[in-house]
Amino acid sequence: QVMDKLDVELPLLTRIILKISQVMKTWYWSAGVLAGGGILFYVYKRLQQHPAFAARFDAYKLHLPVFGPIFYMMAVSRFVHALSILMAAGVPIVESFEAAKATAVNREIIKGINHVQKRVEQGGSLQDSFREAKIFPELLVDMVGVGESGGTVTEVFHNLAVHFDEELDYKLNRLLLL
Repeated sequence: QVMDKLDVELPLLTRIILKISQVMKTWYWSAGVLAGGGILFYVYKRLQQHPAFAARFDAYKLHLPVFGPIFYMMAVSRFVHALSILMAAGVPIVESFEAAKATAVNREIIKGINHVQKRVEQGGSLQDSFREAKIFPELLVDMVGVGESGGTVTEVFHNLAVHFDEELDYKLNRLLLL
């Protein structure tokens, strides 16, 4: 308004910013954003029902710059925790894998769990099966090998669960400090 009274022409970028500001002050801008968000959410939910899209989206989530490692660690930690509890309760390993798989949440991780489960059912070693899956942390692969050779697989899974929880907490705290 001051510039209008002085009869001074504003630069193009300034006029664009002022126009955007005026539009954003109106109620229909808010309604448009809410409607657009609702439409995007509906489309996302519909696409999630298609297995191919859901699998690709889960793989994509693991490779996101900041959140990918957190999603990854969350899925692995949940799985290892559940596996540890089931094995400590005396549930056979193949059944433990089947039950613990549901906690992983991410289809990429579940695909790796399926591979490990199938290889173990065929008589393969746990360490080799985890290594072949190529989705699990190297620490898990190495520690499972130590547990297998020492007969302490259940304890190893418990220790890994504690470690992954601590690592997840660390990553989340770092994210919150950004």
